[in-house]
Amino acid sequence: MNYIFRFIAALTVSFMVLLPVRAEPPAEAVAQCTSDEAVGCNELGMRYASGDGVPQDSSQAVEFYRRACAADDADGCANAAFMLYSGDGVATNIEEAISYYVKGCWLDDGLSCFNAGVLYDEGELVEQDFTLAYAFYTRSCELNDADGCANLGVLYDHGDGVAEDKPMAVALYSKACAMGNAVGCVNLGSVYESGEGVSQDPFAAVDYYRMACELNNGDGCTNLGLMYENGSGVRQSDALALDYYGKGCDLKNSLGCEQYARLKKQPK
Repeated sequence: MNYIFRFIAALTVSFMVLLPVRAEPPAEAVAQCTSDEAVGCNELGMRYASGDGVPQDSSQAVEFYRRACAADDADGCANAAFMLYSGDGVATNIEEAISYYVKGCWLDDGLSCFNAGVLYDEGELVEQDFTLAYAFYTRSCELNDADGCANLGVLYDHGDGVAEDKPMAVALYSKACAMGNAVGCVNLGSVYESGEGVSQDPFAAVDYYRMACELNNGDGCTNLGLMYENGSGVRQSDALALDYYGKGCDLKNSLGCEQYARLKKQPK
């Protein structure tokens, strides 16, 4: 039986995009930032972070991101937060990083809300607070961030920071999966396999595990292998089970590797 797990995505720069290479900073961006226009400051921050047209300088990048955020640019807030969280060429400052994620969230950036939620959910770098994690994930999901919906579903599933509500967890996993979130799909498969919060339905479980696997989620592939090996929701097939265990292993799922090795050794 696959158990629902807590999905934690790596915190990423949400708006770090490749820009056309220039020999020098674009005059328009410099002029905009000088006049406190947020978009110009964020662009200059990205250029200094990547060394595009200017010498790479993480400290300068953070300062431009700070200026962009001060002018209410959500992208600047998210980028400043990530650099301060990761210590990417600058001193790590988790407290300041959270403050920028929070402001980005207030400015309706769903990924900033999600990242703030992750920090409070995990409690590794700040004091764990499921109530705050719930609030940030809720806002993230309202802003149609699929990761936020998936993690909010886990909170409802476990009753962390909110009253346990299995049907609500299922609804949130469904929303995340519909937006292409693999973890939402694999967790949805798990609840249909176990019958927690829904009527048990191995056929639906197979469908959702398959969706997750097609999205290159190792858990989804491994669980789909289990369904094929057990003949649950599908015609029993050791050959297909082995294929899906192998794909799960290739996607760095340790259980997939173990199941592949076990089944491979069995006499045919």
